[in-house]
Amino acid sequence: METAIYTRFELQYTLQSPMRVGHRKVGNLQTTKSYVPGLAMWGSTVNRLVALLPRPQNAPKGNPYLYWGEILKEYCRFSCLCFQDPETDETLYPARPENRRRLEDLFITSTVHTPINHALNIREEGMLHELEWIEPVSEGGKPVRLRGWLDVNVAAMRENGLIADDSATGAEIGFIAEGEQVSLREIMARATIGADLNKGCGRLALTGDALSAEDNIPAGEEPRPLDGGDDSGRYFLPGPLLAAETGPAHGPMESVAGRCHLPLDGAEKPAVAGKYLYHYLAYLPGVMVMEKKSYRMNWFGCYKEEHAS
Repeated sequence: METAIYTRFELQYTLQSPMRVGHRKVGNLQTTKSYVPGLAMWGSTVNRLVALLPRPQNAPKGNPYLYWGEILKEYCRFSCLCFQDPETDETLYPARPENRRRLEDLFITSTVHTPINHALNIREEGMLHELEWIEPVSEGGKPVRLRGWLDVNVAAMRENGLIADDSATGAEIGFIAEGEQVSLREIMARATIGADLNKGCGRLALTGDALSAEDNIPAGEEPRPLDGGDDSGRYFLPGPLLAAETGPAHGPMESVAGRCHLPLDGAEKPAVAGKYLYHYLAYLPGVMVMEKKSYRMNWFGCYKEEHAS
């Protein structure tokens, strides 16, 4: 069982450009997720490290993406990012029925396009498809903000020479490669998430009051009280809950599938071009659970019961 102790860094981002996070297709509508998965934050952080630090000489196959991807998978845990209500500053967990409509009303718009027949590389005349987007300005004209956190096993990274062994603490700890270092604050200052990144979409900027640190976070945590506190007997988890590795829970679920350069939990097999196929079923962030058990979050932000292997 995992026994690591983490330092938790609070994350708060402001959306700088339209963002679309892949979800399911309904008819001719390609929908977007109403939160940012931890796996997307992991990928964005890998890209930042590759851009900011020199290529490590011991990178597997000379590939710095594999090098940093493995390190972040081993020593970090990326929560999902959920949107904040611009009026109340409350986190809008998509599992709650009252939040789903509010998320749609506040942030989501769509554009219509002529689809492409990729086999023939031509446009399909007489047909349309619609794409959902999350706008960088809410319906009321206020900035769109997202909230989450990053857990880092600082002690283990420092022991293995991955963080500079100096007096820096908190967000100023320095990730190192080939004698150069860059602070966690600079690494997490920006993120790029979702589709059409080459067109300037999906850009996030860290807000000034983010990255406050809390030490001694255990691998397992109890769910948070819902509404009337512990007396209500109802609790929730602030991230997705893996449906196959938990007891009874109440909330909507989604099927998540994709490809990744690294296996999510070691069971997937490489697909075409060396990427791993993954597929899992999970409750949405904010799912309600009825027992105060211990849950632990994996490296890509999904929870499962502490006893689950």
